[in-house]
Amino acid sequence: MNADAETADPLTKTGIGEYNYASVILGESATAREGVELLGSLIDEQGVCSNDQIIIADNNETWLFAALSGHQWIGMKLADDVASINPNIGNLNYDVDLNDPENCLHSEGIESMPKEKGFAEYTDGKFDVAATYGETIQNSGMHQWTRYVQGRNYFGNELQEGTDYEIVKDEREEARATTGALVHEMQPLFFQPGKKDWTTFEMIRSLGNRGENTPGLNANTDGAYAIGTERNTEIHVFQVRNGLDPQVATIQWEMLSRAAYSVAIPFYSALITEVSPYFSDQTVSFDHCKETDIVNNEEPENSINYVLMDISSLCFENPDTLGISVRSYLDALQNELIEQNKEVDAAMLAETTTEGRTALANKAGKAATENTYVKCKALLQEMRAYQKAGNFDEPFTPSDLNTETNGLKVSITYAKDALATDPVTPDQPGTPEQPGTPEQPAKPEQPTTKPEKPGKSDTTTTVTTNKTNTKGGLPTTGDRFDGRMVAAFAIAGVAVISAGGYFLYRRNKE
Repeated sequence: MNADAETADPLTKTGIGEYNYASVILGESATAREGVELLGSLIDEQGVCSNDQIIIADNNETWLFAALSGHQWIGMKLADDVASINPNIGNLNYDVDLNDPENCLHSEGIESMPKEKGFAEYTDGKFDVAATYGETIQNSGMHQWTRYVQGRNYFGNELQEGTDYEIVKDEREEARATTGALVHEMQPLFFQPGKKDWTTFEMIRSLGNRGENTPGLNANTDGAYAIGTERNTEIHVFQVRNGLDPQVATIQWEMLSRAAYSVAIPFYSALITEVSPYFSDQTVSFDHCKETDIVNNEEPENSINYVLMDISSLCFENPDTLGISVRSYLDALQNELIEQNKEVDAAMLAETTTEGRTALANKAGKAATENTYVKCKALLQEMRAYQKAGNFDEPFTPSDLNTETNGLKVSITYAKDALATDPVTPDQPGTPEQPGTPEQPAKPEQPTTKPEKPGKSDTTTTVTTNKTNTKGGLPTTGDRFDGRMVAAFAIAGVAVISAGGYFLYRRNKE
């Protein structure tokens, strides 16, 4: 919020905030609208301790909620075929009807308080919420705008250099990047994307976007910051299909490392009660995170988290010799996971009992994780062997990558394993052999001792509502969306996504 709003209605130290939105909303609200109303009432009564934008969704509605000042807030219901990108910019503008409670909920004093205090802003005679509470354009950084420009470019609604923004240099000694962008005027929170038929693969890859198709703002060549930055941790995409039972409506695509060099594993997160043993448990040491020599210091055994982290680290350190071909390989693996999940999804939608759905969700989650681990562990071993050999005259090529088709030479067996009549028990993760040469990916050995079988997860997603990765716009008339995807920090439940930066897209499939 800007200085006028802060003076008139400061944040409250004892108010609700980003770190307890989820637990309060999910424990008390049956629908997304109820979540908006509950959060708003708490801010009315007790105030808020931080200014945030969050996404609250169920399988019928998606809301963008913004805490504007200490006691003022707004919730906007999202509509079809509209996208939203927000890389931590608090004053992107939007046009909303405050007198339409079906599509907009807000605090009682949202207009009267700033009007009384003398800082209300009006555009064409209409109260302007964003201009009233948001900071000025000068208070948004060049690296935030770089990501906004990259995102608009990716989704086919490009801003034009010279007309809409200028490319500038960051000469500060501790700058996170040397090149950035500054816009000429404030940009919209919602916009129309260049097409409607966005695929699951395109939505997943949007989060790894490094400005490759944005002239002058390519993080790989121009020294710009990026959406797919090395500062990411893990990324989640939630694909929600309208009209389906909430138990099966959501497919969570989970990336366990930085999106620029990662792969998203599919899960039916509203149903799973068991976790693959390839996920490190809570006793795993974090010492590996401190290692600087990724080549010679292998990750904890059977840990897909650390395997993907090390692949990413090596690619960021060696973008020319490793990054290009590894990205091609991970794309090939991603496409196979997406394609084979269609077969798994057909079986899931045909199942009618909660018990049967849960069993399939657990089995599919383990099969997808194991298949991803085996491929990525073999890839990482080859990357390490290439680095150790020290011959960089030829760029690295994964031995399992078909360079003519850009597919895998040996397909994964995710769907076959998930739908096998005998139980899939990837409860015995093996240790893949060290490859003799980078040309031969190794197959995992069976361990001599069996790891403990995982029990039920301590955290499960409720089945009454869905998390979403949905890009949405302000209310419009028309049919309900068919699919929604969101990229953000996601917290299970009705669907509360607390977003430090996010993409939203809400698609109306005709």
